[in-house]
Amino acid sequence: DTDGDGLLDGQDEFPLDADETLDTDGDGIGDNEDVDDDNDGVLDTDEIADGTDPLDPDSDDDGLSDGEENTLGTDPNNPDTDGDGIPDNEDDFPLDASETTDTDGDGIGDNTDTDDDGDGITDSDEITDGTDPLNPDSDGDGLDDGEEATQGTDPLDADTDNDGLNDGDEILAGTDPLNPDSDGDGVPDGEDDFPLDPNEDTDTDGDGIGNNADTDDDGDGISDEQEIIDGTDPLNPDSDGDGLNDGTKLMKGQTHSIPIRMVMERQTAKMLSLWIQMRIPTLTETALEIVRTPMMTMTGYRISMRFTTERTPLTLIPMATA
Repeated sequence: DTDGDGLLDGQDEFPLDADETLDTDGDGIGDNEDVDDDNDGVLDTDEIADGTDPLDPDSDDDGLSDGEENTLGTDPNNPDTDGDGIPDNEDDFPLDASETTDTDGDGIGDNTDTDDDGDGITDSDEITDGTDPLNPDSDGDGLDDGEEATQGTDPLDADTDNDGLNDGDEILAGTDPLNPDSDGDGVPDGEDDFPLDPNEDTDTDGDGIGNNADTDDDGDGISDEQEIIDGTDPLNPDSDGDGLNDGTKLMKGQTHSIPIRMVMERQTAKMLSLWIQMRIPTLTETALEIVRTPMMTMTGYRISMRFTTERTPLTLIPMATA
């Protein structure tokens, strides 16, 4: 007992202060000095006068601190101030025994309110219609029941026209929730990438341009026209399914020029036969059609290669001369 206050150091929250041993609210101020030991916003002297517990922030254990109850005007010593069977902290009207809930938060208790969920449809009409008077959007489609009445949609069917789009989504998109094919192109709105454009219905590469207008439907960098010529799929960016985009491969029949310098045995303009071996991942060696073109200097050539295999990343390996 270092401070000699009669309490062992291990039990003393202030083992070096003989005037303090306990800090109920953990605020760093010992209870002897603290004027609000439980930190509930009510002075200890007032709590003693009110009959509440100065060492318990919620004297009646109703979920509201004594200070909050003082603000609300409820009884901090009675967990159900209005005696309606609902604890004060769960009661929207803890001082009114005739009301407990305000579903739409308009300040009018449900027992008095004629439209509990505030959707614009009276509770009596909702009961008649089969909708939920305590849920403003009975079918969960994003439109309040009252909005559905205005739009003419079914408040009990999230997709009134059965086109695959919720009524609320259709209103946001500008499509007709009462017409399964808003643009009349024969494709239901829910399947149409352009439900308001009768000239387009699909956008394969998701670039915002419909396939009918897009010259590269799959966005692989190769035009649809070229893909048809090459025999690749214009609607699939990886036609052979090898994990490489068609556009990253060297295309069959396409010519690519690369500079290659080589020292000639003699300083003459004699054309040299060049043979280059190329190895393509996962494919066999590729035959090349070599076009030799002299460069400005006599020490090298620039060659063009026409590939006879489909476009593929390549690695050149040492060149040989013949």
